[in-house]
Order: sequence, then C-alpha cells, then structure tokens
Amino acid sequence: MKVKKTFLATFLVVNLYSCGLDFYASNYDFETTAIYTAPQSNASAVVLTKGYVPRGADLGDENECLVDARITFNEKPSEVIEILSNGVKVFSATISGKPVSIIDSLNYSSVLFKCSKLTGVKEIDTTELKELSAVILATGYGPKGTFLKGQTKTILVDTVRYSTKDR
Repeated sequence: MKVKKTFLATFLVVNLYSCGLDFYASNYDFETTAIYTAPQSNASAVVLTKGYVPRGADLGDENECLVDARITFNEKPSEVIEILSNGVKVFSATISGKPVSIIDSLNYSSVLFKCSKLTGVKEIDTTELKELSAVILATGYGPKGTFLKGQTKTILVDTVRYSTKDR
C-alpha cells in the first residue's frame, strides 16, 4: 500500500511539474495598502507600496519597491508627513508638501522622528515610532513580509490590502 501511495504521489508531482506548475508562486508585482496606528503618539500612517517578488523568493526585492507613507498626528492633523523610499533608502520627505532635508537616507526612523519634531508634536514615543518605521518598511517585502494584526508590539494594524499580478 505504501509503495502505491509513493508511486501515485511521484506520478502527480511529475505530471504537475511537466504541465508548467511552478512550485514557487513568486515572480509577481504587488501593491499593498495599509493603515497603521501608533496609539501612544496619537499618529496614523497610510502606506501605499508597489514592489516585486522575484522567482523563487518568498519576500520582495527591497531595491524594486516604492514605499509612500503619509503620517499624521491627532495633535496636528493638518501637518501631513510624506516619506518616499526605495526599500530602506529614503529619497524624499515632506511636511504638508514642504521639503525636509534628509541627513541619513538609510535611517528611516530618524527621518520620521525628525519630521515628527518639525511638526511641533509634543507627545512622541520614540520606541513606537521605531516600530512604526519597521512596520512601514516591511510592506516593501510584499504580502508575506507585511505586518498583520497581532504581529506588532506597540503599533495597531487597522487595514492591510494587497493585490498581485504575475510578470
């Protein structure tokens, strides 16, 4: 009986593979929309990410993603921080459309912290903003790398939606 099951399993695998079944369901573009809340800092972030997961990989290529995060604080709702990055490398930061100079483009959390200070917000939890930075950047790794409810310590996950398209 065991030989019969082994033969059947092998037969199915060989036939599925010969029909073009790729056991790595990667090599696709993705778009993620996520909304996160940092409750101690009274901040929320809307994140729009576009990226690519290469063939054979579980996670997206951080050099091929665009992360657009818009952060607002309840204390200053009219001051919208927008940070654009390719993975971990920040290439643009603005507050309500006004450019902010970037000193360390590879330190996302320091850029977010600087922008937060420039808005004049007084209640900033640095630990929370560091985690928010990590959560935002994780969207660049695609659906398998994006934080979902129950996977964060201080950040609340409100909404996560993504779509994929084969290349």
